[in-house]
Amino acid sequence: TAEKVSTALKENMGEEIAYLVTAIPNLANILGDDFDSNQGSKNDTAGDAQKRLRYLFCQFVDIISRYHEEPLIFFLDDCQWIDNASIALLNQILMMAGSAIKDHRLFFFVACRDDEMSESHPLNFMLTTVNTFGTKTTKIQLT
Repeated sequence: TAEKVSTALKENMGEEIAYLVTAIPNLANILGDDFDSNQGSKNDTAGDAQKRLRYLFCQFVDIISRYHEEPLIFFLDDCQWIDNASIALLNQILMMAGSAIKDHRLFFFVACRDDEMSESHPLNFMLTTVNTFGTKTTKIQLT
């Protein structure tokens, strides 16, 4: 239930959840009326803020996949245009999924136009890397 997930997020992430709400404003609706959105006010550099967001988003995925009764499904479309920051986040989530949250039900679907991606595309490299670290990947060619 949403209440169960909300409690788990607040207990596990503490004040750090405010940084995630900055990136995902609708998350405040799940957290409820007793959530203080003014908690996060650190002045991080851009690099530190990006690392913090990646870390918090991974925690968020971990908590949601543990406490939600249904499988967690992500779908990203048009990934032939994915940027390096998004690849880094996706890589971190998939590496975590391959180790720390094996018992959780997490599915990640990525769609892209094969004709717009070379073998050297950063997404292909990242998927090969996570596969070697134990995260199962399957490529489905649609025609």
